Amino acid sequence: MTLTSRSGSTAPLDPAVEGLRFIGAIILLLAIGMFFLYSASSYRSSVTGLNSTSMWLGQLKGYGLGCLLFAVGYLVSPRRWLDMYWLPLWGGMVLLLVATRWSPLGIEINDAHRWLDLGIRFQPSELAKFCIPISTIALTGTIRYRGLFGWPVTVRSGSVIAAALIGVPSAVIILQPDFGSALFILVLGAIPLLRWLKLCWYACLWMLPLALISMNVVVARWGEMQQRFMAVHSPELVPQVWAGL
Repeated sequence: MTLTSRSGSTAPLDPAVEGLRFIGAIILLLAIGMFFLYSASSYRSSVTGLNSTSMWLGQLKGYGLGCLLFAVGYLVSPRRWLDMYWLPLWGGMVLLLVATRWSPLGIEINDAHRWLDLGIRFQPSELAKFCIPISTIALTGTIRYRGLFGWPVTVRSGSVIAAALIGVPSAVIILQPDFGSALFILVLGAIPLLRWLKLCWYACLWMLPLALISMNVVVARWGEMQQRFMAVHSPELVPQVWAGL
């Protein structure tokens, strides 16, 4: 493999060297993340009567889960994600989100159901940031030209599918509530739709009811949202902060 520069010359690109650089960058990010996790959790661990590293050590399980997901993503080619696995990924992610909000496995922290405990505590909304873009990329790529289960996909039918792929998980995340993740996921899922611009406009129309749901949730929990913003600069005045200690 070669890499062409602006001057027109080519330089050899060694996959082994580039792979080592990539792994090195990941290890560096992990080290930075572990440092900030300890910084954020050491005081809380001390306040609750435990040693300063107890919560930090518990967070290391998340690193193990992340490494497992990284290995799966590395071993499966991108084409397979788009051709075969996008629908099971999306369906499994929605089931996890529903379980987080309405099952005993979901954990309520600071008046929100964002965490799921399956032996390892994690946020399924983080998985949605991968699964939803994969599904909309598949819709505007292979499904657009090959159809879905043998049926051709038109602009109108495709817009309904796109609205469901983005809107269903986003609505569940809003009801948790996790407004920041819901907005981020909406944007991530909508960006691939720009490859099929007419479908994108139709999908936006179909998702208008989601905007109404979001407005009702925001109005109903406006006081709580104000407290969350206040926690940044005046944590001692916010009951949610003390409840979490």
